[in-house]
Amino acid sequence: MTEAISANGGALNFGNYRSRYKVKVNNYEYMGARYNLRTHDEFTRLQKNGGLLYESVPGSRVREMRVFADGASFGVEGAGCAQIILELEPNTKYKIFIDGVTVDSNAVSNSAGKINFSLPLEESPRWIKVEKSP
Repeated sequence: MTEAISANGGALNFGNYRSRYKVKVNNYEYMGARYNLRTHDEFTRLQKNGGLLYESVPGSRVREMRVFADGASFGVEGAGCAQIILELEPNTKYKIFIDGVTVDSNAVSNSAGKINFSLPLEESPRWIKVEKSP
């Protein structure tokens, strides 16, 4: 990967889990928002307009991230088992799908809107979809 963050067709691509050194990108502008990225092999953290959007420990590479009114979708790759945190709506029930399979139909974000889950990462993307439960 030559860029730490890029955008295409309404989707963000970011992160570099292979770097041993911290990569920082500040004030990346896309679709009226400002993004700050910190990424390397130990963690990847993306902030949107000063608030957390995505974080993984260890670091990861995110492909085609889209955030919409009722959730988010993206591909994620990396090495090892990752803890992933997304910031969505506070105190809201979500369903989490990994590679098209429902893994949690009762995930609830906390009062800050954070929702977290773990999954083993590989060098090919695992496809994640998080959507509001009815």
